[in-house]
Amino acid sequence: MSSFNILMVQVRLLCSPDLKIPSMQLSRYMKENITGRETVLLNLPKELETIIGDYSKGVTSYDKLIDKAMVENIIPEPMGAWEYTAKPVLESLPGIVKKHPELKIKCYSNSSLKHAEMQTASKQARLTLRTIITKKVEHIKWRNTLNQSLKIENQALKIEAGEIINKTARGSWVIDGFPGGKTKKMLKEAGIQAQCLYFGLPYYFNPLMSLKRKMANHSVYDNELEKHVLYHIKYVKDYLYAERKRDIAHYRWSRDNFHVMLHKMEEKEIAILDNIL
Repeated sequence: MSSFNILMVQVRLLCSPDLKIPSMQLSRYMKENITGRETVLLNLPKELETIIGDYSKGVTSYDKLIDKAMVENIIPEPMGAWEYTAKPVLESLPGIVKKHPELKIKCYSNSSLKHAEMQTASKQARLTLRTIITKKVEHIKWRNTLNQSLKIENQALKIEAGEIINKTARGSWVIDGFPGGKTKKMLKEAGIQAQCLYFGLPYYFNPLMSLKRKMANHSVYDNELEKHVLYHIKYVKDYLYAERKRDIAHYRWSRDNFHVMLHKMEEKEIAILDNIL
């Protein structure tokens, strides 16, 4: 970090859920609002920092960036799932850097932990399929799998917050996941003032995310765990399996289950959105 007083550092946390539309909103916000900021910190593996810098300056192509990520196994498979939300931000960088050549682009996430997160996500997917087939919620297996996922997420949060603290500078923009509150708290403890800006609101945590948040904060008994797992199964069967794109699946689920949405799209609007994605 620069030598100036850390207490003077102020950063913006740009918080977006793992959906494409909020990522598009975030990238547009960056293009319209960055005015000579010192650093943009991407929540992408540090191993990609050099080639992303070259790509942002027009030295190399987007395809070569993706090839490096695949060949060196920096991003866990499936690559398409990662690109779905990462691509809008990545594609905005060359234009931003051309307009602001003094801008620094850095990365702060950990590749090995990304792989560990994907492994636990795969375990959850297999357990979901097993539950659908057997119609039985295996409480111990679900609890162990979700606790493992929480452990890895907490480990990643601490490591990534440390990277942000080391790399940030006055006026930095930090792209973070949703909701970003834990990152903000860790930065505050280090003397860094952070302002969270949210994209994709209103946003509702899917059933499995809600269950993990409950487990992270207090004890969850078997009956509550089972209720959330069955809700998750319904979400997967009725929405994720039924739609090609997870934005559309998540929006349909939100529309059908939450009555306080600011705007409920008609089917024709969803069809237009589907074509955009």
